[in-house]
Amino acid sequence: MLIARAMDAKEETPEKLAPRIGKSPASVRGYMAGKSSPPMDTMTRICIALGISGDSIMTAAGMPLVPDEAAEIQGIIADLLLIKAKKPNALRSIANISNELAQPLRQED
Repeated sequence: MLIARAMDAKEETPEKLAPRIGKSPASVRGYMAGKSSPPMDTMTRICIALGISGDSIMTAAGMPLVPDEAAEIQGIIADLLLIKAKKPNALRSIANISNELAQPLRQED
């Protein structure tokens, strides 16, 4: 149902979205109707194709679909994949910052 709302907001059809995420229009219609759930990699591709953040589609009315920490991490990953698709150079900067932040953790090991 969340996918259907996101697609409606972006005026996207199953026929237009399906080839961009590597699925059939019938699969997309199944996701839209809530008859089936896309795997995480497909959900990420949907977020990227629709230009929306992972958080916006992975949570409904403030209720995580998976435990809080995992949902947050999945949202971050989906957001990073969206950044990668739109601005590859920005992702390199994020990776550099991430490495700098992880340095103290590596030293503790």
